[in-house]
Amino acid sequence: MVAKKNQTVIFECSWKDIKSVLKTFPENEELFDTFDNLSRVFLFQSFKEIELLYTGKKFKKTIYKSKEIILKEGEISSHLYLISKGRVKLKIPKTDKTFRVYDEGNCFGELSLLNESPSSFNIVASENSICYLLDKEKFFDLLQDQKVNDFIKQKMLTEDTDISLEDLYYISYLGRGRFGNVCLVHNRIGLYAAKAISKLAAEKQKSGVK
Repeated sequence: MVAKKNQTVIFECSWKDIKSVLKTFPENEELFDTFDNLSRVFLFQSFKEIELLYTGKKFKKTIYKSKEIILKEGEISSHLYLISKGRVKLKIPKTDKTFRVYDEGNCFGELSLLNESPSSFNIVASENSICYLLDKEKFFDLLQDQKVNDFIKQKMLTEDTDISLEDLYYISYLGRGRFGNVCLVHNRIGLYAAKAISKLAAEKQKSGVK
């Protein structure tokens, strides 16, 4: 089609067709690999495809072998880590006990970035894992997105280990779980599901994490 002088011609094309064309260029292979992997991360579940494709350019793909230390106790994280494949464990120093496990789709390192605080744990890949890293400057740029900001705030809130029973207020009974009763509580900031279990059940549950 040839346009006459001073005419503007607009072609309508779906995002699906544009993506198919972009994928044919070899230089875009890594970008779409990042796109496919980040789409499985909880942080980006609400992102539109075009938003995620643009955001994916900011990340660096890093592969960790099983038992490889990602971040040592006392180190200040310089990146936000998104787990695309594999599993990561937070190990308590000198005991080698597991404090928390992060599976595919989760992220870590945001607290250290925001507070410039050293890690309290040795963070180790418990199996061959793929993470996407975002440096500090780009992380703060990403926080300008309200969806990302809300997600990070909620994640930090639910993982706050400094909350005591005295901080919590009862709202309602949710039901009985495998190990005990579950209630909805709050601490004037966020909502939590609190589980009341016996010491014996707690020891059994704890022994399940190696």
